[in-house]
Amino acid sequence: MPTLVVELPSIQWVNGISQTYHEFGHLPFEVDVTEAVRGNSSHLLTVAVDNMLLGDTVPQGRVSYEKFLGKTKVMQTYTFDFFNYAGIHRSVFLYSTPQVYIEDVIVNTDIQGLTGFVVYNVTFKGAPASEVSCLVQLQLQNGSQVAALQDCAGLLEVANANFWWPYLMHAEPGYLYNMKVSLLGLSGELLDTYTQKIGIRTVTWTSQSMFINHKPIYFRGFGMHEDSDMRGKGWDPVLWVKNFNLIKWMGGNVFRTSHYPYAEEIYQLADELGIMIIDECPSVDTDLFTDVLLTKHKQSLTELIRRDKNHPSVVMWSVSNEPRTQDPLADNYFRDIVKHVKSMDLSRPVSLAMAQPIDRDKAAKHLDIIMFNRYNSWYSSTGQLDKIVPGVVNEARGWFNRYNKPVLMSEYGADTIAGMHIMPEYVWSEEYQVSCLAEHFKAFDQLRGLGFFIGEFVWNFADFNTAQTTTRAGGNKKGIFTRSRQPKAAAHHMRVRYHQLATADYKSPSPKDLTYYTSDRKPLIYDEFCSVQCCKKHKETPCQPPPLTETAPPEDTREQTYEYPTEDTVPIDKLKLLENSADLKKCLSNPHVRTLLEKLDKSPYPDELIQEYMQEPIFTEFVDECLKIVQPKEDET
Repeated sequence: MPTLVVELPSIQWVNGISQTYHEFGHLPFEVDVTEAVRGNSSHLLTVAVDNMLLGDTVPQGRVSYEKFLGKTKVMQTYTFDFFNYAGIHRSVFLYSTPQVYIEDVIVNTDIQGLTGFVVYNVTFKGAPASEVSCLVQLQLQNGSQVAALQDCAGLLEVANANFWWPYLMHAEPGYLYNMKVSLLGLSGELLDTYTQKIGIRTVTWTSQSMFINHKPIYFRGFGMHEDSDMRGKGWDPVLWVKNFNLIKWMGGNVFRTSHYPYAEEIYQLADELGIMIIDECPSVDTDLFTDVLLTKHKQSLTELIRRDKNHPSVVMWSVSNEPRTQDPLADNYFRDIVKHVKSMDLSRPVSLAMAQPIDRDKAAKHLDIIMFNRYNSWYSSTGQLDKIVPGVVNEARGWFNRYNKPVLMSEYGADTIAGMHIMPEYVWSEEYQVSCLAEHFKAFDQLRGLGFFIGEFVWNFADFNTAQTTTRAGGNKKGIFTRSRQPKAAAHHMRVRYHQLATADYKSPSPKDLTYYTSDRKPLIYDEFCSVQCCKKHKETPCQPPPLTETAPPEDTREQTYEYPTEDTVPIDKLKLLENSADLKKCLSNPHVRTLLEKLDKSPYPDELIQEYMQEPIFTEFVDECLKIVQPKEDET
């Protein structure tokens, strides 16, 4: 049974015979073309693709007609900020199936202690259930079988299971089992077989946190786009291997498929690498909340969930990006949208990326997790970096206080022209982007301490193409990487933060090249060549280092000849005797002591200064001599 799969909005013909129409882009569909290809040795496939967006399409757009030089010009406009490409940008397959074949496999997993549970349901076509049985086998990556059941629906139990963990949350992230489903006839003959990789993990959430395998998640994330210089939105396996390598290099653990479903191969890579995904449907900048649009919006989510339901990397559904939720109609609209998603999947939380302020939004009450987009010091209060921390902290607290749900920031950032440097920080410069991110980091750290804030997603991973406007310099430049995936200064800065967070949250070891060497932080000592005897001989003249000569200096053996003092060898209370001794002038030949005493007079923390100075060997030697002078003799006490 030959079946055709195309992942774009299109009308299809085979050998001139109309086959099907599918409206949504970014999601696959298939049609049985058996009758159209009978009796021919070669076949002509024709696909008509239309990227026109209207008020009732997902996403929405507008069409206008402009008179120009006596002709009517059709103009397409849309409010979202990415380029509306056309064409076939995903794979097209023509495949055949047996007469009796596996149609779908639904997998849900859970864990209890060290035991993993796999609940599955196999559906098939071509024969009644009484004539078919299923054999389901679960195998380790080395091929060893760990569980099996001969039933088309059932529960597999795996003792000492290898759980699926996100990157840097476990020493072995992204562990996948092979799940082999075999369809058997009445005599046990093999009718069809299908193998897919699954991860055993569980996702849960409360009013303040989100958990994977019962451990709290903190998202170190990115907003992204399927976009690159040469292929636009076309599926590019080399590019996506590069993208995932950069995500791991950065220390990230998640991305959002802004603002549409990505190619299925991307989810498979995420499964294997332990990179989490917030899976977003193609609803972006949605307004005009009509019944027609609601039906289509639900259908897009149905197709999304059916496709991605078994991916362990998918940990959350996002039902829209920046919809106009200030509209009173948005209340019931998103109530119905969320209800529809939960009718298909209760194992993942549901959210959407908010753009409206708290007091105007009508949709957040229906969600499990609050995500909000805000561009402090860019679209609002441009250039005023000092407004970022209070702006972000107050808004996040406001969302939580109103709805008592976990909160994350799904977009923030600033446009940056790679190679543009201006000091002090100026908008569009690399310095400004770094400072913008750094101020957000301060806000996030405050929020992390409050217990309800679960993640940060920079906008954007890489520069991307947009429609031509006066506010876009060759596209959207908010990427921390260029469109060709070269790092801006902000990428290096964020990399340090993300790895530090992974270390703090999950004790993940930091990369050796996380920071570059600058200094050992030891002070420069100018009189280290002076001995106590020298100081006694030249009481009025501070010792100086010997003059430079053309001969090589003697080998420095101080580490072998000196033992650094501790509080036991140079007690603080004895050192304090130097401060008040009447005979102190006898000891002042050493400039270190003079400097120390001057600082002691002014410092509110004299003990810390003494501890710092006492680490120098020459000071220890000098103190020993001075203590002989200033300490009271036994017959005087």
